[in-house]
Amino acid sequence: MPPKVAVFFVCLYKLSMLGFDLYKCLDCKDEAFLSRFGRVPSFAEVENRLASIRGTDRALRISELRLLRSKKLWDFDEFWTIPPKRELKKRLKKTKGIFAELPLKEVDAIGILYDILKNIEVVSVVLRFIDPTNYGIISPPVRYAVRQGPGKNYVDEYIEFLRVLRQYREMYHLETVADVDIALWVLSQKCIFSESSSCANFQNYQEAIVHLDEEIIKKSRAFREMQDELLSIVAESEKDREAKAKRELSEFGEELLASMIENETKKEAELIRKSDELKVRESALEKELEALKLKRAMYPENLIRLANSEIQPKAKLIHDRREGPVDLGQAHFIDKLTGISVVNKAIWSENTTSRAKTRISHVKNDGEITILYVNKDGYAARIKVYPVTCPDLTHAKCFANVISKVMDIPIADSDSSPD
Repeated sequence: MPPKVAVFFVCLYKLSMLGFDLYKCLDCKDEAFLSRFGRVPSFAEVENRLASIRGTDRALRISELRLLRSKKLWDFDEFWTIPPKRELKKRLKKTKGIFAELPLKEVDAIGILYDILKNIEVVSVVLRFIDPTNYGIISPPVRYAVRQGPGKNYVDEYIEFLRVLRQYREMYHLETVADVDIALWVLSQKCIFSESSSCANFQNYQEAIVHLDEEIIKKSRAFREMQDELLSIVAESEKDREAKAKRELSEFGEELLASMIENETKKEAELIRKSDELKVRESALEKELEALKLKRAMYPENLIRLANSEIQPKAKLIHDRREGPVDLGQAHFIDKLTGISVVNKAIWSENTTSRAKTRISHVKNDGEITILYVNKDGYAARIKVYPVTCPDLTHAKCFANVISKVMDIPIADSDSSPD
């Protein structure tokens, strides 16, 4: 098994252990259908009527396309149309044989259907009801959930959409791709697009995402710091060291030349050892970071959102003006902080001192986060920052992650003191 494929399946296993189960969204499908359409569609009946073409050589019939439009069974006409009957009669002959070897030869089948129907969503509807095990309906809500962007053409977009849904089928042990499609549609309607969701399953999803984002931010920072350390080690080249030795030679005399060369050789060997050690650690950390990002990419998108502030950046800062900034850097720091769209208010409460570096020192359930800005001399300013709204600690941590990433500052451990 190729390494990237192995990493992918390890990520799927770990992801399935994080508490959220997409399968549970199917329990809410009837409620979601009733809320959106006022009835529960008869998908099973449409599938049963089209089952006769599955795996056969025969062409798709106009009567079967009419069945897909049956208002008694579901709401096809609310979203799509099909070409006029006179245009379809000859074109449908081209579908002869394309359903015999699905999904093995699906690229050709999808291309032929698209040439006839001129709408990739209608193509997906046809395939979804002929072969629900392997196909689902491509739609904006589900594409939004799986973060699918545009492709070079509609056929490629649908192929990519199917690839992602089939991965979800394996990840969450759903029986069919059509079930994955329905589950993701329900997730979008009831949770992602909802102003608030009390679903415990969805909240588990949010917690897992916030935790992953925090780990990615921490590992990314550690990776950059390791790269900086490696660069500093190799910065002093052999040529620089020789030039330094020649300059010092005039001060100490030729009798020390051999000793200096020996010391420089030992120093170089130690630098090489440290460099090699760092490279090994850097490679391991890079793999950890890649695995985390791959795992994060397998989550539907926009599962946790923060509202944007309507307040202008300069009006977000509250300060009594009795104490000035500890340095010019603090003024720039606050300008950048209040420019973050999800920051609604920042209170510069006091100046103090600190031996630690600039960081987020506290995160509260109501979304209040405390930042300690520290300059190189240890003078510090304590700044409290607030989101527009914050329903729970998960959203507070999400807010802290945004601040940490944009401002490039770490989040201290929960037991750390702000001073």
